Amino acid sequence: MLGLLYLVLFPSWLAYLFWNKGIMEIGATRGEIYTHLIPLPGGLFSIVFLNVEINWFHIVSAFLIIIGEVLCSKK
Repeated sequence: MLGLLYLVLFPSWLAYLFWNKGIMEIGATRGEIYTHLIPLPGGLFSIVFLNVEINWFHIVSAFLIIIGEVLCSKK
């Protein structure tokens, strides 16, 4: 029951609450580019907690995501 309560409060409810507050602060256009960062922590957590091997495509995809963020953030 505690695990279910944790899943309801933290990743579900609080994440959307903080995301909406951030979007209100910086605007939808500037905030939307950060959704592309979501796979990076997922990949890092899978490497740390699930002992997933790092392959070349992990590095290439992380590099492409970061480059895309930099290009989208330029004025």
